[in-house]
Amino acid sequence: MDNAPCWCGSGKTFQECHIDRIQDFPLPPGKINDVLRKIYTKKVCLHPEASKEQCTKIIQAHTIQRRGAIERITSSDNHVLSFYPPEKDQHNKLKLHRVGWKKASTFRGFCSHHDNSLFSNLEDEGFIGTDKQCFLVGYRALCHALYQKITVKDSVPFLKSSLDKGRILYEQFFIQDLIATSNEGLSKGLEDLTPIKQEYDKAIMENSYNSIHQVVIDFKGTLAFTSTGVIHVEFDVNGKLLQDLLSAPVPAQTFSISIVSTEQGGVFIATWPRRFSKCKDFFRALLAIDKQNIPSILLEFIFAYVENTFFSETWWNSLTHFQRDHLNELAGLLVPYGKLQAWTGNRYLDWEITEINSTFSSNSENQST
Repeated sequence: MDNAPCWCGSGKTFQECHIDRIQDFPLPPGKINDVLRKIYTKKVCLHPEASKEQCTKIIQAHTIQRRGAIERITSSDNHVLSFYPPEKDQHNKLKLHRVGWKKASTFRGFCSHHDNSLFSNLEDEGFIGTDKQCFLVGYRALCHALYQKITVKDSVPFLKSSLDKGRILYEQFFIQDLIATSNEGLSKGLEDLTPIKQEYDKAIMENSYNSIHQVVIDFKGTLAFTSTGVIHVEFDVNGKLLQDLLSAPVPAQTFSISIVSTEQGGVFIATWPRRFSKCKDFFRALLAIDKQNIPSILLEFIFAYVENTFFSETWWNSLTHFQRDHLNELAGLLVPYGKLQAWTGNRYLDWEITEINSTFSSNSENQST
C-alpha cells in the first residue's frame, strides 16, 4: 500500500509523499510567498527568435504602453490603482493597491534586445493605428497571458508538496482537489493560447499581419483606466451564447484587448485570428448598439474579465459608492465565465467615440463622427 501511487496525483508513491503529511510542520505564509514570488517572476524571452545567441538580459517588460497610457493615469506621487493581485479585506471586498507607475503591468517575458526591437514602434512612436501597431498591442497582451499561465503552472509541484503540510486528512483532500482543479484549468488555458501564440509568431516572422482581425475604437475624453489581456468569447452583449467553453474545441476562441493613449483621449484595440468567427460575432453585436453606451459596457466587461487593469485614483474617487462597489464586485469574480455579465446601465466615463475601424464587415465599422 505504501508503495502504491499517492492519491494526490503527484507521481510519487504514498510512502514518498503523503504518508506522514499530517505530521509535517506547516510552512509559514511568508515562506510560501517567497517561493511563489520567485516562480512567478521566472525569466524567459517569448520572442519567436529567442535564443542564447540573440537574447540579452531579461527585463521587466511592460504589457501596457508605459510612456502613454500609464503616465496619463498616474497620480501626483506617481502611483496608479489596481485590484491586482486579488486580496480580500474583512468585508470580503477586493483591496485596492497603489502601484508605482514604473512597476505597473510588468513581467519578465522578454529580453531587452527583443523587447526594444519588437515594441519600439509602440513605445517610441505615437499610436496611429497601423496594422502592425494593432497587431503588436495584441501580441504583447497574448504573451503576458501565456507567461502568467506558464509561471502559475510551474508552481503546482511546489503547492502540491507544501500547501497541506500539517493538515488533517480531510483538509489535505480539499487542498489537493483545489490544486488539481486549478492545474486542469491552467493546462486547458495553455492548450488554448499556445497555438494562437504560434500563429502570431508566424505573422511576426513573415512581417505580414493579414491573418489577424482587429477592431479599433477611437475616443476623446479622459483616459481614466488602461488594461490589456486575453478574453475567451462566451456571450455577446445581447446575451447570445457564442461559445460553450466547457465543450469548446482547442483552442477556444479568444481575443486580445488593450487600451492605449492618444492626444485626444485613447484607443480600444481588439485583435484575434481571422478564423475565430465567434470573436467577429461578439464585436458585430457590440458595434451595433448605441455608441454612447459602448465605453461603459467595455469598462464593466474589462473589470470582470481582465486582472491586468489599472486606473486613475482621481477618477476612482469621483465615482459614486454604488459604482465603486459594482466594479469591485466584477473584479472579484472568481470565475466570470458561465453566465452573462450584463451591463448595469451605469456611466463611468466621459468618452466620446470619434471613429470605429475594423477589418471585417459590420454596419457600424469605419464610421467617424
